[in-house]
Amino acid sequence: MGGRSVPAFDLANVLPELGTAPTPPSISEGLRLSYHVAVATVSGAYVNEFLENAGANADPELPNPSGRGITQVDVVGVTPQWTALRVQPWLFHNFTGPLVPLFGADECLISHAGGGDWYAHPSVLAKVQTTVQERLKIIRLPLRLGTTTFDALRVQTDSEAGRQVLCYDLQTGFLIYKAGATDGAQGATLSQATFIGSRLLTLPWANRLLPSWAAGLPQLRYEGTYTTVAPGPFPFSVPLSTELKLTALAPNWFVYDQTTTAGSLEGMPPTVTKRTLVSGIPHLAGLTLPSPMPAELTAGRSLDTDPITGATTGIAFVGTLRSGRAGVVIRMNVGDVAWSETAYDRDTGIAMELYTYSGASPVYYERSELSLVDLPPEPPTAPRVATQLSTDRRFLTLTWPTQTGTTGTLWISLDGARTWSKVPEATDRPGTGQTMRVEVPLKAATALYRIGIR
Repeated sequence: MGGRSVPAFDLANVLPELGTAPTPPSISEGLRLSYHVAVATVSGAYVNEFLENAGANADPELPNPSGRGITQVDVVGVTPQWTALRVQPWLFHNFTGPLVPLFGADECLISHAGGGDWYAHPSVLAKVQTTVQERLKIIRLPLRLGTTTFDALRVQTDSEAGRQVLCYDLQTGFLIYKAGATDGAQGATLSQATFIGSRLLTLPWANRLLPSWAAGLPQLRYEGTYTTVAPGPFPFSVPLSTELKLTALAPNWFVYDQTTTAGSLEGMPPTVTKRTLVSGIPHLAGLTLPSPMPAELTAGRSLDTDPITGATTGIAFVGTLRSGRAGVVIRMNVGDVAWSETAYDRDTGIAMELYTYSGASPVYYERSELSLVDLPPEPPTAPRVATQLSTDRRFLTLTWPTQTGTTGTLWISLDGARTWSKVPEATDRPGTGQTMRVEVPLKAATALYRIGIR
């Protein structure tokens, strides 16, 4: 499915069984984990004192942190082998508040289904033995966070690059505490993340599939402007564009590479950034909605209120978009200091317009505006799959018609179409104009199959 994008410690390197474990019961699409985070640069003996106490009953506070905020981890997609996580940072404006999302700073992580970073399967954690080695220490202990005491597994790793301390709740498998230290020229940089809550987003389009245009793994281009307003030689606006290339997809989410180009002041080269991200149906204000759209997406409807960041999300508009096409606009609002709007095309579900605003006041803010250049082409219609059971009931023969110039991938679901995975024997098979025939082992009597064409 692809590699990770956001830097993260992979516990599967210490507990290899996580690489083959299934998704734990506590993890599902739409789950959101929230953490209070802080960063500080310190020197002297405090570094060792902090790390030795990190993840104990009385968690140490970072002295004079240079940054603090909230990190939210959303489970965007789940398959039998992988989970797709979106990691969104928030900072406290003026250091004390309110919280402001860092637009364009979100990252993705394609994780083992069993976890290894922001969560780990509890059944794997339950088997771990206490370990005390020079560079690896694993112990069980009660960990008190706020008013809650967790039965936790504390994992400490040491290397030339620094030290990591991770604590996992033995009941849910959630990462509930993380601390680390990295040496630098000005001293050691200490970081800390403390679990503050989890909840399940309730979306009116949940449990639906991607619109058909995504099956072709298209490339999308958005163009617009980035504007900065501040005292001094401002305001100024520069051209802004972003190209998105879908690289892998499941039935209801996809991975994509994003290249963003922002113009600069006269005589300076443009700024180009590249990232790998994830979006899909189980995503609040993502790049697509299902098609057709749910009828209950009516103007003024509230979709979500986050109790930690205070962000409210709802349907701001239903009607004719700036592009002239019918659609809906979803707006996320954080008081008077930040908002974003995504305008979706009614017929295809695709995001047509993207807007963000972040600023302390009307005389100091940043704003971006992007519009889709062209709608993606519709892929060829997927054919029906015919199945025939072998006489010994051990194998299935699957057949479907093909067209020259197309590529087909066979998908299987063992849980009633909730999740799908590729069939290795029939992945990216070129069409020849003849009937494709594939024999696969019989997985289960209730297995479902479908073909994706691009």
